[in-house]
Amino acid sequence: MKNLTEKALLANLIICQWSARKYDKTATKEVNETHGAQDAGRFNKILVGKQHLEALQKIATKARQFHYDNTLPWGDNGDRLLPTDNYFAYTAQVAQLKNDWEIAVNRFEMDYPGMIIEAQRTLGTLFNRTDYPSFISDRFQIKASFMPVPDAEDIRVNLSEGEVNTLRRNISAELEERFAGATKNIFERMHDVLGKMLSRLSEKDAIFKDSLFENVRDLVELLPRLNVTGDETITELCQDMASLYVDPQKVRTSQSLRAEKAEEVDQILKKMDAFFSPVTA
Repeated sequence: MKNLTEKALLANLIICQWSARKYDKTATKEVNETHGAQDAGRFNKILVGKQHLEALQKIATKARQFHYDNTLPWGDNGDRLLPTDNYFAYTAQVAQLKNDWEIAVNRFEMDYPGMIIEAQRTLGTLFNRTDYPSFISDRFQIKASFMPVPDAEDIRVNLSEGEVNTLRRNISAELEERFAGATKNIFERMHDVLGKMLSRLSEKDAIFKDSLFENVRDLVELLPRLNVTGDETITELCQDMASLYVDPQKVRTSQSLRAEKAEEVDQILKKMDAFFSPVTA
């Protein structure tokens, strides 16, 4: 297990965004009184037009998806497993996303005074200048943090030897379960992409996007870097999947090629079935 803990890190991607919304206690009270209601809802003001936040929201969504795709499940506190083989690719892309984020934040900060003037007009008597932070750039952040994977052998607590040994066994069992879950997630990704591919290719005249094949190509490139346990089955399946990628347009114009690729996908899925019980919806 120690060998595995040295092959990965725990990564957490922190994204902070100004919500541009503010609970208005006075307006809430007025609405409740107008309708003879009590605690019927909360009135939240929209402080700036949603169009002003779109660029930042798109980057945030892209960053979250990248983080999810390039890491594996681990804990329930936001930490995910980042194999060291994928560390440099991961940090390089996060750096690019942070750069895009900072450019968008700077642009937002430049436009911010105008947004406040605009809000005075759109909010009317609901406008309150104190709702708007003075240092708005401080409300936006993208940050990746890393921690080592816990090691059952590295326990420094004031317990009896018997209690420490029990604690080590429990931690080792938990680590084994989490690494197994991370490996299972790789198989689930394969099964999901291949299942959708087989479904579309098996329908004679079904229309499909280029992403049907591009998703397979991307997985073949990514999954070897996520294969932290060095699972030989994953390596073999990735090699099988590599042969699936062809020009999607050729598949659209050739029924024989379409049938051939559908058969290849089916064979890979059957091979997967021999190794593990596939996830079903």
